[in-house]
Amino acid sequence: MGDESKISIFVEREQRRIVTNIDEFRYFTPLKTIPPGMLKVMLKGTDYDKGTIEDYMRLVNSRVFEGTVGTYSSGRIFPVNLATKIIFPTLYDEIIEEIIDDLEGEILSFQGRTFEATLEDRFRLLRNIFLDDSKIDPYRLGAIEIYGELTYKNIRHNPKATILYRWQEDGNSRSIQINCIAQIEPPKSNYFRFMRVLRSLFARKFMDLLGESYMVAYKFWICDLIPKHLDDRHGFTLAR
Repeated sequence: MGDESKISIFVEREQRRIVTNIDEFRYFTPLKTIPPGMLKVMLKGTDYDKGTIEDYMRLVNSRVFEGTVGTYSSGRIFPVNLATKIIFPTLYDEIIEEIIDDLEGEILSFQGRTFEATLEDRFRLLRNIFLDDSKIDPYRLGAIEIYGELTYKNIRHNPKATILYRWQEDGNSRSIQINCIAQIEPPKSNYFRFMRVLRSLFARKFMDLLGESYMVAYKFWICDLIPKHLDDRHGFTLAR
């Protein structure tokens, strides 16, 4: 795109901040961590009973890895675009580099067997990826772009994005708005390959779509957290 914004993003972990350059403007935003309750429910989603189709349906119906991503397009009458994405915690980049070849090998080993026959192996692989929480990068979430529509186009012009995430905690409905700086990672990068593995875990075929120019991965660096719990609002009581 000829009018695409010039964007550079620097994550300064020691200073706990993100430096974002958009054209001639520079923005400084704080660097925050994944909310503990949200991370807890995501990691709990990696548990399974016997790796059966019932476990699979329970995981899918829980929507534990789904979030609504909002991006901004200044040239449209209605400038906000919302899209549901499959969102995961991510590991540190150095950990990803160490294990990515083995992860892709395990995914490819599922080929030639029915999806149902590999479910236990898929659940085991998902659990093992996040088994050691010290390897999880606390400052970001990740997703892969499959469709290449407005989310990708918007982030190329404006990396500021918002994720709305909901979960159940101790019988209560919890919700949080996560404001982020979205960083695009290209195909063939280790991070992209890692996110493709996660997205492929419960897909019926390996995602080998590198020929599409819009296939990218996102690093959602967290810079603001706004609770949106309905049951905390005055006069709103959830049924128990």
